[in-house]
Amino acid sequence: MSYIVNFEIPDEWWQGVFHVPDERVRARNRASIRKYSRMVWMEAKRTGRAHKYERFCLSLAVQAEREGEFAGEAEEALKSLIDAASRDSSWAGLWEDDDSSHRLLTCYFRLPVGLGRGRRRVQAGVWQVGPHFDPLHSLASSVAKEWSSLPEWRRDLDWRGRVIEWAFPSSLWLTSNFTDTDIASRKAGRELGGWGSHKHDGEIDLLSSSLESKASRLWEGFSPLRVQRCAVLAQVRYALSGYDLKADPDNAGHTVLKVLEAGSKSGKILPLSSKYVPLLAFCRDERPACEEPRLKPGEHSIRLFFFPLPPSWQPYRFAASLS
Repeated sequence: MSYIVNFEIPDEWWQGVFHVPDERVRARNRASIRKYSRMVWMEAKRTGRAHKYERFCLSLAVQAEREGEFAGEAEEALKSLIDAASRDSSWAGLWEDDDSSHRLLTCYFRLPVGLGRGRRRVQAGVWQVGPHFDPLHSLASSVAKEWSSLPEWRRDLDWRGRVIEWAFPSSLWLTSNFTDTDIASRKAGRELGGWGSHKHDGEIDLLSSSLESKASRLWEGFSPLRVQRCAVLAQVRYALSGYDLKADPDNAGHTVLKVLEAGSKSGKILPLSSKYVPLLAFCRDERPACEEPRLKPGEHSIRLFFFPLPPSWQPYRFAASLS
């Protein structure tokens, strides 16, 4: 069971992970996208085109504005689109919550149509999955099936892929919920929370620079990935202390994107473009807390799987195979 709902987001509301505006503009854009998206989701449900699922995967196919644009950067703009379909006091929603106990996998890829002008088209695919669905196995088997049809001599040198895992302290962890005020409050040891102030502009940029600097040092021990294209799956593991263990993994999209950007700038992985990285996906790292590597108090980790892709593999076909 599955369905697709189409959205059109005006350019003036759009914001990317690498270009976060100030708090007031960011809050206004998010509110606009959420209000519009809520109306679209509600109409889709009213007309029977959308249904409520307990466990699902979400694919977000994004129309690009320019060639070379990376669909994974849309996480910042589309967070409100996803939130708008969750149950709250004003409507029953299409899912109880968009956390990782309901939304098991989220995929970002480019919509295979022309460039957007004035507004961007977004196709949100909701794919119902069963109780034993494994996001990592699903993507790995999809890619392996395509490679199996090619002789060895036609495969990339690193066609078997790579995986890395790094831990980051909370002081360097950047989520899509954080504002400049949040980061300033965390530095001062105060309670987080705040939108709409200009008092702390630039805090996200400073944290992003520190995060990218640490990530650059981590990439030094990684030999360059010798492939033509690759999909990336980010498994996120949150600190156990006081954190909601069901939190959605793409909240960490800002951290993941900065780590990938550092690897791309250092020449260790491909450029961050949908031409070279046609799919960026997020899921929770469900390994038990007792398994290695153990996290220190307050640490979060990211496990990045790089899946080299044969020429025939396409993200929209993978998404359609999920349900």
